[in-house]
Amino acid sequence: MGSAAAAQEKVESTPETYIRAEVDGRMAVFQQRAGGVNKFDLIKRPTPTDERPVVRMNRDTLYGGAVVDTGGGASITMPEITDGRYFTVYLIDSDHYVVGILEGAGTHQFPSGTTKYVIAVPRIELMDPTDEAEIAHVAGLLEQIQITAASSDPFQPAAWDFDSAMKLRREYEKAFVKFDQYPAEWMDVKGRASEETRQVGVAGAWGLGPVSRNRGRPYQPCRAGGWQQMLSRGL
Repeated sequence: MGSAAAAQEKVESTPETYIRAEVDGRMAVFQQRAGGVNKFDLIKRPTPTDERPVVRMNRDTLYGGAVVDTGGGASITMPEITDGRYFTVYLIDSDHYVVGILEGAGTHQFPSGTTKYVIAVPRIELMDPTDEAEIAHVAGLLEQIQITAASSDPFQPAAWDFDSAMKLRREYEKAFVKFDQYPAEWMDVKGRASEETRQVGVAGAWGLGPVSRNRGRPYQPCRAGGWQQMLSRGL
């Protein structure tokens, strides 16, 4: 019957599983681009619009992305920033809940009790995104961020059915475009995020930061195929 992957039965995406399907897709992209778990895929230049692994990435910020295996414990070490620029590492679990937002130089332990795999997204402000020396400086800061983890099991997403996931995304985007800015309940820690409406935020602005920490502009929906196109192109 061919390869095991081809024979694997597709998993339909439902309103109850839609968020996990979207997160699995992004984790697969980050793992592929980084060359494995516990490694960063660093975006060292302002992001081209056709190579964004997540929607609504700002041009005045350099990013990275890593899938961290937290089984057995994990930590991230961040370099010191002395010029006051914005610098965080945003942690998102497999169900698109906020795990934490890391700030400040030093080693930060991942909280216990989260999902086995967590996405870590460093974000560092570019003071002038047209200045090549500034871009190189911030890229160098990204390179200094280190992940330490006791486990390094490769992430394996479920065999999600693309068509059912995209059908749901299109429906949620119809609701998303009605908002000038997303409500706080769309993204938060488990227990505070809305279980009724947060699918809308995932569809239109995957990886959105908590409103209290948002430095971006009002979000617009993702029109492209997103992680499915990225994987098919090998990006």
